[in-house]
Amino acid sequence: MPLGILYNIIVSLITSLIGTLTILYNTFQEEFHAVMAANAHLLPAPQPDPVTSDDYHPASALDVYKAYHVLHRDCNLPAELSILILDFAKYHLRSITSSKGPGRYGEHSPVSCCITHSMINEPSNTGTSNTRLHPKSARVVKIVLTTRSHDQGWSDDSDTHGTYDHSWTWFDLIVRRYPSSVSSEAELRALVSGIQDQDVIRDHIRNKTQDATRDEDRSPSEVVVHEDRVVTNVHALSETTEHRVVFVPAAVDCEYIHLERQDDGRGAQTIVSVKGRKWLSDVLRPGHTIELHAKAAFPGWINHVESARVEVYVSVL
Repeated sequence: MPLGILYNIIVSLITSLIGTLTILYNTFQEEFHAVMAANAHLLPAPQPDPVTSDDYHPASALDVYKAYHVLHRDCNLPAELSILILDFAKYHLRSITSSKGPGRYGEHSPVSCCITHSMINEPSNTGTSNTRLHPKSARVVKIVLTTRSHDQGWSDDSDTHGTYDHSWTWFDLIVRRYPSSVSSEAELRALVSGIQDQDVIRDHIRNKTQDATRDEDRSPSEVVVHEDRVVTNVHALSETTEHRVVFVPAAVDCEYIHLERQDDGRGAQTIVSVKGRKWLSDVLRPGHTIELHAKAAFPGWINHVESARVEVYVSVL
């Protein structure tokens, strides 16, 4: 049998096997999340990945497509298998937006939004998002919110001090949609595979991003997600507490809480919670904007925000 025919048969078998495994995996995932939602109080919380700030890779969408090119063309692996390998390796783009400084938010504060993270920009490992774009069909695989905050440190309800009960300072998560004209994934993939000149690619991306930004400036926004109390401050505690909330896609909404009562070296305890949310895969898309709002209710309650941070991890394949 000629080697070419044998190679094609092997590739077809591998592709069929990948398709079957994908169907089985999706079925198992739906059943698994249903079980987790029903037994969330009994299940241990998955540990979030450690966050690094200096040596994170990939640094751009071009890095991802180069890695895909090596696996698919240079190593002759099927496209589906190449994508699975990169997903398994968590070779995902990351963008970070951090608050510019401490803030103090009361019941009647004129501004409550302490972070705005635009999904129209390509993720980077720098302090704020870049000026490049996500392909429209990019998948958000994880969002990490980190807040360092506390309330005013006192209240009349002494029975609930040090708990989350009757705490009236918290954070809301809002996702807004802005119509945009960002390139499709197929367009960007064709561009990367067909053009070798990196400057030409960057100019194309920059022009598309400028067009989308102009659309965003003149188009009204629409609230597509509003999550109340993604973080709640500890009641009547004047010391800073760090809360880290990890959102991951899920077939059904489910929640876990993992307490890490440890000193982070800066005098703050860290509390981690993991939430599975359908809206990550069903609603969230490039072109959306993620906002974190610091809230307080009733006179005397103050949300003291030392810092806040949003990280978004995206697969572009």
